[in-house]
Amino acid sequence: MKADVHVSTQPAAAFTASTYELDRPEHLMQDSRRADDERALRRELDARGFTDGQSGHARYIVSMSYDTRPASILLRSGETGETGGIGATATSTAGTQSGWCAATRYRHSLTLRFFDRDSGMEAYSVTALAWDCHADTVSAWPYLVESALGKLPYADASDWQVTFGRSQNSGDMPRISSTKRVERVDAQ
Repeated sequence: MKADVHVSTQPAAAFTASTYELDRPEHLMQDSRRADDERALRRELDARGFTDGQSGHARYIVSMSYDTRPASILLRSGETGETGGIGATATSTAGTQSGWCAATRYRHSLTLRFFDRDSGMEAYSVTALAWDCHADTVSAWPYLVESALGKLPYADASDWQVTFGRSQNSGDMPRISSTKRVERVDAQ
């Protein structure tokens, strides 16, 4: 399995493992799935030298957001099937043509943003993307977390590709076998 990683805020030289506090929006605090995801994220942050700090005393506030959507959407409008435009309807273009998926492929993303508590400035931001055949994040979540934190921080490049090796046990967190920089080619 592979995942893509994009760093939108390059870390400052002073960005190092330290204390953190997860930002917990009140409307999500009762969500049991979110609680499981937070536990997995905390475990991986702790494994990388971060310490869950006391409320109000952590160096970083970590914001976590994720979503899942069909991997490919084509917008069609009107009877002629023109793409885009006012009144366009969304149609999934992902399906059996996507290779090994017999159903729609899904794109999962996780964004972690580290804010310096004292200044309020974003110290580091990373987004991990993975694709699979499942509409929920349960199977993708471990890959997203591991990808986002694989080279904490990802420095000197904005785009990376993460490749995973096979786990020995089905319950193990996936382990990264390689990370490589990806050069973005801008269309002219």
